[in-house]
Amino acid sequence: MGKGCRNEEPNIPSLVALSSAMLLLQRYEFKKNHGEWVSSVKPDLGPGISERVWEALAATDENIEVCQRVLTELRAALASLVGCVGSYCSYR
Repeated sequence: MGKGCRNEEPNIPSLVALSSAMLLLQRYEFKKNHGEWVSSVKPDLGPGISERVWEALAATDENIEVCQRVLTELRAALASLVGCVGSYCSYR
């Protein structure tokens, strides 16, 4: 990929779907681990970070199971491509 592709959004459907699934999982994990604290303390966060934090807290758990299956399939595909090294494949 050339230098011109660095800041462009991916236009390959499977990569767009994977990116969306990973973003939903990231928001879900953040909300699960830090949501109560952020909601009660309401920390003074900088611009950009604050918006992402509140987007994560507003996210629903609607498609989390599907996203987790996508992540499991991605891990399996990567493991089959590169092979397991030592305990690296401990997620099984």
